[in-house]
Amino acid sequence: MNLLKRWFLVVCAISVCFTSFAVASTTVDNRLSLKDGLNSSVLEKALKTSNSPSVIVASISPIVDSTAILARHLEYTPSLERRQTNLNQLAEQRQVKHLKGADELEALLSSTQVIDAVEQTIQPYGLVINNIADAYTLWWITAWQASEGESVVIDKEIAQAVKQQAMMIWLANPQLAEASDENKQEIAEALLIQALLTQAAMSRAGDDKSAKQAVKDAVRQGAASSGLALEQMQLTEQGFVLKP
Repeated sequence: MNLLKRWFLVVCAISVCFTSFAVASTTVDNRLSLKDGLNSSVLEKALKTSNSPSVIVASISPIVDSTAILARHLEYTPSLERRQTNLNQLAEQRQVKHLKGADELEALLSSTQVIDAVEQTIQPYGLVINNIADAYTLWWITAWQASEGESVVIDKEIAQAVKQQAMMIWLANPQLAEASDENKQEIAEALLIQALLTQAAMSRAGDDKSAKQAVKDAVRQGAASSGLALEQMQLTEQGFVLKP
């Protein structure tokens, strides 16, 4: 049984009790943090953008004058040692919050292989694991699907449209340019793991209406804490837009 299939079977066994623990980050000053709320004006602009990279660059930051520079700010060089530390911390948070799951899940959360499995699944969509915008794209789409209680077909074009919106959001963060690779990796991997756990919660809920509602409520609450009102959004071929 390959790693991806094994992971799927394992995570489908976790508790439907879902929280936003994995999107919490350090509160040290002058660091990127997922606890920081989104800038509402930036989010509004992202939801209305034409998704053109040139428009994003021109409208968000005067110091960024090319998509190449933009990409450099969003990317980081991953460290396997740091990844192990990040996963261990996430596993510890599960224990503190009394989130019970299969022993195999806890083992995967302490293994760097779980991120490798994510990498395999997102590559066809033109996404990579060492880019904050890409990780946020996966998390955003997964959270929205969970908040709607349904899974819709996502192709590469839709994923890339959402990525452009995620790029706009993260570029607007004044801490981005000074963020270290360690800081970026911590955030990206928290988002990737949160997306996996969200998918697992959806799978476990199945057709159970009360369980699905519990997942929807938890996901919406977690996203709202960071400034995303998922219930007000619709996913289209152009990315996320506000519902009429």
